[in-house]
Amino acid sequence: MRILAAFSQNPTVGENTTFVIFGFAFVLFVLLALAALTACVGVLFKRIEKKADKGYTDPVSIPLLPKIAPKPKGQEENCHIPFLVTAAVATVLDGQPHRIVSVKPSRDGWAQEGRRQIFSSHRVR
Repeated sequence: MRILAAFSQNPTVGENTTFVIFGFAFVLFVLLALAALTACVGVLFKRIEKKADKGYTDPVSIPLLPKIAPKPKGQEENCHIPFLVTAAVATVLDGQPHRIVSVKPSRDGWAQEGRRQIFSSHRVR
């Protein structure tokens, strides 16, 4: 606060430069303090995680990739969907045994469902 009180009403170039340099130094100091604080919190979390991992045992291994029969020509664009469903189920069940019997696309696409909702909300004249 003393710098502001000593700042004259018509400051010179030297006083302006000094004020800018002190302001810049203060901002750098605060940023360095925040960086050090976040680094310390990161180290703390890593230590806590290492302590928690000491008693960790691997769950029963479950194959994540389903066996997929080859698709007819023209349906290759959806070949990634069974893998995504398998990964989602494995994540949600958190290592519990599971079996995905089949993955079938819906007959109506999202665009058709949207059109159906729009048309059903309008009155036919």
